[in-house]
Amino acid sequence: SIDNTGTITAGFNAVRANGIADITITNGVDGVVSATGPVGVAIDLDTATNTMVSNAGSLDGSLTGVVVNNASATTITNVGTVTGSSNGVLVTDATSSTITNGVDGVVSATGPAGVAIALNTAVDTVVTNAGLVGGFITGVEVNNATDTAITNVGSVTGGVFGVDINNAAGSIIDNTGRIEVGLTGAAISTDSAATVVTNSGTIVAGESGVGVDLLAGADASSIDNTGTITSGFRGVRNAATGNTTITNNLGGTISSTALFSSAIEITAATDATINNAGDIIGGFSGLGVSSNSAGLSIVNTGSISSLGSGVGVDLAAGADASSICLLY
Repeated sequence: SIDNTGTITAGFNAVRANGIADITITNGVDGVVSATGPVGVAIDLDTATNTMVSNAGSLDGSLTGVVVNNASATTITNVGTVTGSSNGVLVTDATSSTITNGVDGVVSATGPAGVAIALNTAVDTVVTNAGLVGGFITGVEVNNATDTAITNVGSVTGGVFGVDINNAAGSIIDNTGRIEVGLTGAAISTDSAATVVTNSGTIVAGESGVGVDLLAGADASSIDNTGTITSGFRGVRNAATGNTTITNNLGGTISSTALFSSAIEITAATDATINNAGDIIGGFSGLGVSSNSAGLSIVNTGSISSLGSGVGVDLAAGADASSICLLY
């Protein structure tokens, strides 16, 4: 075990655990673990098993704060600061990783391609955030992974993506906090089948952004909202090719704010379902719900509207065999 309340510093790896098992690394409130070289990693866990990292101080890598590579049963708990230019935390080819960022915790990636938490080819990963996770490009990125669960009760921010899911079927995102992205990005983006997004917090994107973006490949995905999903351009955009469900519950709001914008856009998404008991609000002269896709079903007990001289529900060419059911 390593228990640090002082300073550990190096150019390449400040702490490295390679091919070992059952190690505990604790960095206290006054502890500093720093790697200052051009590709510095504060803590590098390579082919390690049953490793626990607990940080209340500072883990600072010029490249990455913490790397978990080809490891299993890794637990990272942070209530301090974990930072790097490329990644705060990078998990690659790992199994059974748990990353918890507490209320006072900060995980950040400040470089021009920075991703605060990156999960690559990872299996059975749980990310829980109650603090701040922020990347120059992306807050949390998941690539080619399975069995990923992300729970946010804090703040996740990125310049382009808040949470970005790529080829990671069955990913679960549960937000009761805030997920926010800049001017043109997507707060949540997924191209992965059976992605489940549950929101009772706030999901927000900028003037040309998208709140939740279901891309081609995100078939059988679902959005369940009792909070707020809003952006300038599209609150929700759905381009998945089949059987997606968007549920906006009583008390939930999905909206867009820019001129001519749509709160929900269904494009190339066959057999999509929208269940609305809350408020769906398009921008000024915009659209509440727009679709050019066949088989759309809308069941509405709430309110669908747009501001100014817009349209509530717009079914364009291609929206054959669609249905709208109004229940009072």
